Amino acid sequence: MHSNGQESSRGNMGYYNLSDSQVKSFLDSVKPGRDRGLEELKDSLKYQFDKNSVDQSKYRLAGLNKLTKIDAKAVNNEDLLIDDDALVSSNSTGAYVQCWLWVDTDVKPKRTRKKATS
Repeated sequence: MHSNGQESSRGNMGYYNLSDSQVKSFLDSVKPGRDRGLEELKDSLKYQFDKNSVDQSKYRLAGLNKLTKIDAKAVNNEDLLIDDDALVSSNSTGAYVQCWLWVDTDVKPKRTRKKATS
C-alpha cells in the first residue's frame, strides 16, 4: 500500500530469505535461452544480489538518527526500528531505508451473554 492509501499495482509481493550460496547456485544453474521467465528472474536476482553486496550501513545509521530526532521515545520503546539488514534503496542524492513501525492490535471487548428474560 502506498502512503496515499492506494494498493500497489504490482500485485502480491513478498520477501524470501535465501542464503548467498542458494542465490549463487540458482544463478549458476540457469542456462540462457531455455525459458524467458527464468532468465528474467535470474537477471532480477543478480541485480539485487550485486546491489546488496554494497555496504549500506551508513544509510541505516543515518535513518536511525533521523528517526530518533523525529521521535526519540518511539525509537527507545522500539515502536520505530531499523534492522541491521534493512533494505536500502539509494542513489547519488540519498536513500530510502526500510523501517518497522509497531502498531498495537485493537483490544476487542469481552463477549457478554444476554440474560434470558422470562
